[in-house]
Amino acid sequence: ALPTLIALVLAGLWGAGLGFAHWRGTMSFLDRFEATMTDLRTLFRGPATPPELITIVAIDDETVRHEGSYPLSRATLARIVDTIGRLGPKATALDLLLVDPGAKDSDEALARSLGGSRSVIAAAAVYPGGRQWTLGEGPLARVPDAERFLWPLKAFSDAAAVGVVNVVTDKTGTPRFVPLLFRAGDLLEASFCLRVATVATGED
Repeated sequence: ALPTLIALVLAGLWGAGLGFAHWRGTMSFLDRFEATMTDLRTLFRGPATPPELITIVAIDDETVRHEGSYPLSRATLARIVDTIGRLGPKATALDLLLVDPGAKDSDEALARSLGGSRSVIAAAAVYPGGRQWTLGEGPLARVPDAERFLWPLKAFSDAAAVGVVNVVTDKTGTPRFVPLLFRAGDLLEASFCLRVATVATGED
């Protein structure tokens, strides 16, 4: 019985050590294996039913073929936002980086559409050297510390709320989790999903 107990304890410690290192994203060979297994589990599971609370309006290959170009024009995005807005959603979240100017009339149309409903658009955090964490002290020690934020054009950010869309990945690029807050120096910003939740509930 004693050798069996010792073997079980050692196996448990070994498994816990591997699990802890994998959870921290520091074991790249396990990450690659886990990514493959995740793909297989997803295929075996089949399509998942999304919650009724959320509707995803995807810009898929068929949409791109219909429009003839990607990214879609701002005028097309404006029509999509207007169509969704007529359905009365609690919030419309546009997960696109609108950082470059387009045609003036199309940009103006999109800004009007965003301003006509409770909308959220995306910003991005830019990290020096791609590193996503800085360890420090205090209550914000584990909040991702970016070099700067990449903001949407002012015409759009004036018309809609803005949230940061970055996710934290491991060394293999596998997304690990979505922080609720990001910072750049003294500036603290909400994540995209948190901003959508605050807009939908009407509370900051």
